[in-house]
Amino acid sequence: MFGTKIYRVVMEGEIDPKQLKPHPKNQEYYSDLPEEKYRELKRSIEANGMRDPIKVLPNCTVVSGHQRLKIALELGLEAVPFVMVEMSSGDPERDVEYLLIAENDERRQGDDDPMKKARRAKFLKDYWGIRLGLNQHSRVGHDGPPKTLADVAEAIGESERTTKRLLKLNELIPEWQAVVSSGELGVTLAEHIASMPREEQLELFNRAKEKIVEMTLPEIRELRKKLEEMEQKRKELEKVCANVREVESRALRAEDELHEARKELSRLQDRLGEAVEGARREEREAAEEKIRELEEKVARLEKDVEDYRRAKEEAEAMAKEAREKYERAWQAVEEKLRGDIADRDSRIKELQEQVDELNRKIAELESRPPEVIEKAPEDYEELKQMIKTLKKEKEKAESELLALTREQIEQKDRYWVRDIVTRIAQDVGKHVTKLRYEMGRRSIDAVAYRDVMDCADLLVKIAGELRDMVSLRERGDGDYVEIVV
Repeated sequence: MFGTKIYRVVMEGEIDPKQLKPHPKNQEYYSDLPEEKYRELKRSIEANGMRDPIKVLPNCTVVSGHQRLKIALELGLEAVPFVMVEMSSGDPERDVEYLLIAENDERRQGDDDPMKKARRAKFLKDYWGIRLGLNQHSRVGHDGPPKTLADVAEAIGESERTTKRLLKLNELIPEWQAVVSSGELGVTLAEHIASMPREEQLELFNRAKEKIVEMTLPEIRELRKKLEEMEQKRKELEKVCANVREVESRALRAEDELHEARKELSRLQDRLGEAVEGARREEREAAEEKIRELEEKVARLEKDVEDYRRAKEEAEAMAKEAREKYERAWQAVEEKLRGDIADRDSRIKELQEQVDELNRKIAELESRPPEVIEKAPEDYEELKQMIKTLKKEKEKAESELLALTREQIEQKDRYWVRDIVTRIAQDVGKHVTKLRYEMGRRSIDAVAYRDVMDCADLLVKIAGELRDMVSLRERGDGDYVEIVV
């Protein structure tokens, strides 16, 4: 489409993007990429780096890659790939401008500004020397066969018919070109205004710049006709001033015509009011569409809430089953503990009876009369040894009895404490689970969140008080044996 290269590469490598500067005519020919496409390109460069080098001139002016340069500066890249080119023809300034248009494929795809397309089309037409009319071929083909209007249309991505209309827009005064670029004025009306002399364009802009964007083509033509008539009347009034005798009659006719013009203006204002009412209808329809979207969103949220409710019921069922298993396990432990305690109670009773029997035997031996001992002196030492043995057995039985009694008391106390602590933990967990569910299904504001934070602080304070209630003194072997309150 654009022909062979008109430059040669003089250097390649990487360069600090802060040293580069955009071409002064870049904004004249191209708009920035659409926001979505720009973000997509930025994400690609941020993730994978810049693959396509930026094309620059020896003075560091960018001719291709303005959007990539902008992204590099936003990302704070310290180096980007570049290719430095030098023009190889006799008119480097025009060739650089041609290269600026030829190399920016990525931005031609998303540029919908009619005026910028029109400027690119005019430059290419002039650069290729294309003559519009019966013979549309260029006088001298640049870099290959002669170019035609079809080549211009292909270069800007439009049909030949649309390209002809866009070329007409270059005859607009700058004020109207700005209105077209802003999107407030369509190509059809802009093309019609471009056919007016520049003086009439300026007059029309000054008189109707706020209303013209809402008028139809027939209304524009009618308004132009009225402007021409009013201009003619103005000239007639100037002639009247030269002829005093005709001033009065011409002034009367001018007043009549002014009255008609006012009536016409009133009709145009009524049409403008109808156009505004139509715009309001469009706004109302847009609002209704927004309401429908919100209703659909509410329906989706209600479905999500229902799904969450079912999930909650399933979770509660699982939690109930887990609690039942825990209670059964705890009941088994409790029964085992009670069985152990009953066994110890039986052993304590047995030891107590054994101690009582030993005390009885010792008392019986010690209470024997002296005459019995004198009669059997050979048995005296044996008796003393028997009493000593019985006392040792008694001390052993009493020691075992004391140990069993103390362990039983401690075990009962541990069971009592463990039961209370377990119930506290279960109650707190149950209420926290319920609070999490309710906060998920209700509208919670900042005040409610502060209440939850206050509760959390209170729980921390209570936990601290529990810790302060007791301190553990560690024994040498690492076991905690003594509790000091």
